[in-house]
Amino acid sequence: MPFRAPSSSVVSRSECKEIIKQLESTRDQRAGLYFGRRICIAIQRGNAASLLGTIPADSDVDEFFET
Repeated sequence: MPFRAPSSSVVSRSECKEIIKQLESTRDQRAGLYFGRRICIAIQRGNAASLLGTIPADSDVDEFFET
């Protein structure tokens, strides 16, 4: 089910719930669950990219993380 979300602003929790509700009304009742998981993964990837973008390219990445 295609949907539109503004790219320049944050999608609110109620908007997300509405999208999940619409997805759950489709044939696959798990569609909302899959959507929620995909959003979480996308957020984690974005956070990781943001974090790694702050580390200078010529530095040793291991010095920033505890092992």
